[in-house]
Amino acid sequence: MKIRDILAEGKPTLSFEVFPPKTEDAYDSVEKAAAEIAKLKPSFMSVTYGAGGGTSEYTVGIASAIKEEYGVTPLAHLTCVSSTREKVHHVLGELRERGIENVLALRGDIPQDGSTPKEYHYASELIREIKKAGDFCIGAACYPEGHVESANKSVDIDYLKQKVEAGCDFVTTQMFFDNSILYSYLYRIREKGITVPVIAGIMPVTNAKQIKHVADILNIGKKLNKDEYHKYQMVAENDSWGEPVTEDLDLKKQYFCIKPDKNRAGSKDKIMLFEIDLNLNVWRNIGYIIKRPKNSEYPEGVDWMPKN
Repeated sequence: MKIRDILAEGKPTLSFEVFPPKTEDAYDSVEKAAAEIAKLKPSFMSVTYGAGGGTSEYTVGIASAIKEEYGVTPLAHLTCVSSTREKVHHVLGELRERGIENVLALRGDIPQDGSTPKEYHYASELIREIKKAGDFCIGAACYPEGHVESANKSVDIDYLKQKVEAGCDFVTTQMFFDNSILYSYLYRIREKGITVPVIAGIMPVTNAKQIKHVADILNIGKKLNKDEYHKYQMVAENDSWGEPVTEDLDLKKQYFCIKPDKNRAGSKDKIMLFEIDLNLNVWRNIGYIIKRPKNSEYPEGVDWMPKN
């Protein structure tokens, strides 16, 4: 199923991003983790391509297993800056052969030595290639705090518009820590005429040091001050994911920016979890926040919630 059709149904969606193994001997453990997530029946599962395309050979395999063995819609990442056109079309051919309809088109990280084939420079170029290559549903990335290489946020939104005009069907945000950042971003992109669905990407707080490390690399979370970091650290160390959702759990704060009131620009309950370590309590608590009926442990009418 195409993700644009899933998003058009108007229901809350919850998806996971999984990371292919860096080495062949770790493939089985990653596939097992993906299988555990797939059992929870997420709306779809995103499979990364690896920095510099380093794990690209495993992306198609895991995406195919998610679809064929577990019946979950896969979203295969594809990066271009370190690839040739021949390589890109080879991967697209493999995806077509395995019936994988959804591709997240990314520029990808430039290798540390700066050497690339110089056949691609921007994600918008890749989107146009994918559009010509077949009937794919195409996603792209967006950056509420601006891409680390962009001159400013306005220029970054101009690049996003180029991706949309090239043919992307939806976008997924980089992780964020403050509600107002996403709200402001949604208003600004709508003013620029960007109307494709926006999926909010969040990373649950299960490891405070990990959160800070990722934030530093991506140059995000400028409001992640010492007090907030300490709060994250307490949530992680006290394993608060195992407890009922409380007012001070930061995920609840983040969820309110994903499910705003009718007077605010919103992303219509579309959530993607950047989850490095599988934690079923994360899933349970997010589902509990999305729709919390009275006198019920699990949300009513939400068929993707785990029951044990």
